[in-house]
Amino acid sequence: MVVTLAMDTSSRSMSVALLRDEELLAEFYLDAGRRHEESLVPAVEHVLDRAGRAMDNVDLFACSVGPGSFTGLRVGLATAKGFAGALRKPLVGVSSLEALALNVMYSERAVCPMLDARRGEVYAAVYNGLGPDGLPREIVREQVSEPASFLEQIEGHLLFVGDGSEVYKEVIRDILGERAHFAGSAADRIRASVIGRIGLKKRDADDTGDIYALTPRYLRPSYVGL
Repeated sequence: MVVTLAMDTSSRSMSVALLRDEELLAEFYLDAGRRHEESLVPAVEHVLDRAGRAMDNVDLFACSVGPGSFTGLRVGLATAKGFAGALRKPLVGVSSLEALALNVMYSERAVCPMLDARRGEVYAAVYNGLGPDGLPREIVREQVSEPASFLEQIEGHLLFVGDGSEVYKEVIRDILGERAHFAGSAADRIRASVIGRIGLKKRDADDTGDIYALTPRYLRPSYVGL
């Protein structure tokens, strides 16, 4: 049995979850308005309390490493490193786009998670089905791009998920037409419980490494205020 504490701070929202193997014990979601630094630790304490667990019961930490909010990613990863280092437990970094894709991997269509990167750009990738490890199989690599430039390289039908697909819905429809499909707002949230399930699969595959070498996946140079 593995108890996983998972966190996502890659957008203006924030999520924390505690799992026992694949079973969700408690999950907390908050529109933190990018105030992750003051909200994250209380959220962790709340989830542990709701689940009736102590921090030293945690066997594995999982944290989104981006792409996403520069400030949020720094806060989340620094907090996760602090917990994991103090308890001498493994920490696994998880792609926020991969976690979004897993929300809708029941689809027979290829899935395009898309996050609003601001400044007229999106973070996006394309996944198609699950690999032998049970994780989404990436067929178009993660990248930051203008929506039109990204979409012009795509063939076939796509199921879009994420806030970027809402912001640029008309652009997507103009370029892809009837090949564009949208999962809807209920699937647009990056859930810490999904981060935790991916983290457990990566841990089982021995994909952990040195926690202090883990860094955010920004995909582009930082801009002040993001």
